[in-house]
Amino acid sequence: MIKSTTTNNENFAFWNVRIYDFKEGELFKIRLRAKTEDMSGNGFQVNMFGRGANFTQTDIAGIGDEIVDTDDEWKTIEVAMNAPISEDVKHIDIYMLLLGNTKGTVYFDKLEVISE
Repeated sequence: MIKSTTTNNENFAFWNVRIYDFKEGELFKIRLRAKTEDMSGNGFQVNMFGRGANFTQTDIAGIGDEIVDTDDEWKTIEVAMNAPISEDVKHIDIYMLLLGNTKGTVYFDKLEVISE
């Protein structure tokens, strides 16, 4: 759960999951459920990035849509990578973000990492 009590805040908040167990050439997709309560403003987003040495971001990414409200219902979200994992990727970061200027609560549940 991530919660904000005001839309008057440009900072974002996040949960992060890091994956080290993968093979070069793999293509990932993530699936999870999210639910919002009393959400207004910019909403939330789920993203995934390949990271190289020294935590540099690689070209491998999956950017989810910005979602403002799920009407207090659980919604399944999928985000896929835009390219297979290259040899320079050391780990994959998954971010569940409450975007800046957002008020409300978002819950995340049942994160799955799927190799395609």
